[in-house]
Amino acid sequence: MSHVLLADDDESNRALFSLYLERMNVTFVLAEHGQQALELVQTDTFDMILMDLDMPVMDGFEAIQRIRALDYPGPILALTAHAEAAMAERCQAVGANASLIKPVSKEDFMHTVQAHLQHSQAEPMLSSLLQGKDDLKMRKLVKKFVRSLPEKIATIEATVAAEDWVALKALMHQLKGVSGNFGYAEIAALFASMETQLTQASIAVFAPAIADLKAMAVRAEQGVS
Repeated sequence: MSHVLLADDDESNRALFSLYLERMNVTFVLAEHGQQALELVQTDTFDMILMDLDMPVMDGFEAIQRIRALDYPGPILALTAHAEAAMAERCQAVGANASLIKPVSKEDFMHTVQAHLQHSQAEPMLSSLLQGKDDLKMRKLVKKFVRSLPEKIATIEATVAAEDWVALKALMHQLKGVSGNFGYAEIAALFASMETQLTQASIAVFAPAIADLKAMAVRAEQGVS
């Protein structure tokens, strides 16, 4: 059974997200601010951390950074109301694997958490360009692509939220090709699947695929680290 740390200063959010986790048969521990979360990580073992960013005592950015400094290896999902690509970059810079944008539906929350738990237990995703090879220049290029994925996913989320299906189609087509070129067939296949879903485009349709993309990006990051 998976064990999760949930840090959020809002009592109502803690109660709601706790109910979602209960219904996923996930055990969890609650923290009301970043300092408490940091202390809990040092006394317990967690498969995932859900971290609100705007909290008293110690905010989520500092908490994530300090938790990563303790060599915590699991996925950390930032809870934020900001969907901008700049926020995704800032979260990635301190060590978050992905973000859950509030307000978040029950379905999005549960699917995203489950996807990251499943992928965190899977093998790192390796580029076919690097398998069995020690090419430093190629590794540098692949790593740059992998490190760009969170920002690209944030752009996808913003495009879906705006219901700009024309722009999304162009984006999916481009990213499908680039992912395949860089040796990530699994990611390319997911982009291709999302492209076919544009005939029934809606925000709800793409939510599970975006959660899977975020989890795959974590595995790809592990593969180049």
